[in-house]
Parts: sequence; C-alpha cells; structure tokens
Amino acid sequence: MSLTSYAVRRMAGDEVAARADEFASLYRRVYGEPPYNETEEQAAEFEQNLIGNTTRSGFALIVAEPAGRTDHIIGFAFGFTFPVDRWWRHAGEEPDLVSGAEKFAVMELVVHPDERRQGIAGTLMRDLLRGRPEPFATLFANPAAPARDVYRSWGWKQVAVADTPHMGPMDVLIKRLTPARSWRRAVWECLGGLGHGIVGQLLAFWLFAYVGLFTGRADVSDQLAAGLMAAILVAAVPTVAVPVVALRILRRRPVRAGGLLVGWVLGTVVIAQLFGVVTPLLNELPATCPCEPAIEQLGSWGG
Repeated sequence: MSLTSYAVRRMAGDEVAARADEFASLYRRVYGEPPYNETEEQAAEFEQNLIGNTTRSGFALIVAEPAGRTDHIIGFAFGFTFPVDRWWRHAGEEPDLVSGAEKFAVMELVVHPDERRQGIAGTLMRDLLRGRPEPFATLFANPAAPARDVYRSWGWKQVAVADTPHMGPMDVLIKRLTPARSWRRAVWECLGGLGHGIVGQLLAFWLFAYVGLFTGRADVSDQLAAGLMAAILVAAVPTVAVPVVALRILRRRPVRAGGLLVGWVLGTVVIAQLFGVVTPLLNELPATCPCEPAIEQLGSWGG
C-alpha cells in the first residue's frame, strides 16, 4: 500500500519499551531483506537492546504513523548520546574532529518498504536531530545499501570504516549539528560562564577586605598581610580550575567556555591589582589601630 498522509511524533521511553515488539516486527521486515539479511536472532537482540536503550542519556525516538492513527508503526528513528569519552566499537580511534565532544548516535532509521518514497525517512531524521544539544551526530551505514547515498545527500560525511563482527564493514558517518540557540540564550549562557569564572576571585577579594581591614588586629601591617595571604590562597583554586573547565567544555559549549575565560581574566586582574597595591603598603603603614589609615590609602586607588 501507499499512504497519502502520515504523521510523526516523539514517543516517550516507557511507551517505546511497551511496544518494543512492534518496532522489532518492522525491524525484522526491513533488515531481513538484502543487503542486510539479518536473522531472527538479530531481530530479537534488537528488541532487547531497544528496551535497554530507552534509559540511556539523551534517548529520543521519533515514530511515523498513518495520519489519525497511533496503532500502526510505519517508520521510526532513534538514538542516544555518546559521552565525550565514547566512540563506536571496531571503528578505530575517534577522529580529531569529534574528539572530546558529545555525539548523538543515530542507532536506526527504519521505514516500511511499502511506505518509502514519501519523504518519511527525511522527516524522521530531521525531527530526531532538531534541537539536539550535541555538536555532532554519528551513525553506521551499510555501504551496499541505498540509504548510503541518501545520507551523503543529507550532508553526512564518512570519517572511518568499522570492521564489525556481525555486519561486516560499515561506513562511520558524522554530521555537524547546529543546536537551536536564541541570542538571548547565548547571552545568558555567556553571562553565566562569566559569573562562574569570576566568583572565586571575588570571594578572595571579599576575604581580603574582611580579614585585612575589619578583624581589628593591633598591627595594621600584620592585618593586611593576613588578609592578602588569605585572598591569594582562595584565589589559587579558581586561577587553576577555571581554565581547565573552560577547555574541557570548549567543543560542547563554546559560548559558556568563553564567558568562563573572560570572567577568569577579569578576576585575575582584580587579584593582581590588589596584590600590587597592598604589598608596598605593608612596610609603609604605622602599627596602629583602628585601621582607618589603611582604608583611606586603599580608597585612593583610583585617585
């Protein structure tokens, strides 16, 4: 048969698990044909894997059904997130292009043979990848299948060949994704990174003000020295940690990484200026208390 209309929708994991036998039936119908020629055992294994995959991080499944019906599956596509340290088995080293980044792994794209050439596969793939947070998508493609040329026309690029034990050589493809991002979201993400990047140094500055100016020690120089030492010790942690975190998330969240580095630079400048101004004062201030002289001199930074 050939449908005149169809509808696609995102299916929740619990519904997918409950209807796993229906997905396996369609899988068996499609992959029992050449060039796949998969066995009943492989179809049964697919059903069990599908149920397990519903609990994986980033799992998503888009199903195609006849318009107005939800009891007949004519196509589906699903996948889940590969974390930064995961890559396909039997595919060699992870390519530099995607190394250190999360990937959305498209595990299957299946359309019933009688319902092809209606754009269902393209719709399923577009809906599956729309709005994904990962910067890349990846999949296996049988080089002998007609779908291989379709993927090429959709912009997928081959990066490796996987020598799989059950399916033979498979092309490993990737596609760069453009995550949905409004300018407002980008601004807030940048500001969030900036805030996290500078908060450690601001805490160090506050600690200097509290210990160095308001603890009421008899010797102002000792008081300032204690405050400065406390500030330096506290600032040391974000000074080292923030660039490391920014570099780790640079591929996945470049806007936030940029905000972190900007905040880190600003905070480091503040601490460096504090150190440069306070250090000469340690030998100049009289050993008296209260510490108004120190406050007055520090207040003249901009004067």
